[in-house]
Amino acid sequence: MILLLLVAVHPPALVMLSYTPASVTDPSTTPSIVLVGKGIVFDTGGLQIKNKPGMCGMKRDMGGAAAILSAFRVAVESNVPANRPLHAILCLAENAVTSDAMRADDILQMYSGKTVEINNTDAEGRLMLGDGVVR
Repeated sequence: MILLLLVAVHPPALVMLSYTPASVTDPSTTPSIVLVGKGIVFDTGGLQIKNKPGMCGMKRDMGGAAAILSAFRVAVESNVPANRPLHAILCLAENAVTSDAMRADDILQMYSGKTVEINNTDAEGRLMLGDGVVR
């Protein structure tokens, strides 16, 4: 429910959560565990809109981010792992037709600084995960 509220009120977001157990003396030199999840709240396909049967169930496209958020919470509450920092990155957006929707042939600058040409406006999940992984 929180994920739906975040995206409905805000533009796309890259949410980063971090937990460092007390047993970690120097987080900057201790290898971290990082979990990344995709959270497309509702995926219409953008301007390359899905047909009616293809659109049903697209609210489940946020399942990756929901699973990562849940796993992060359980790990923190259980103090697992007890010897490594843990990070969760949630890539959140809605892929709907709006006045500022991506169009085919648009050039998008990724978080890493690289640019990509949009050939399919329904490929937003891969683009978002690319940003999440590079972080």
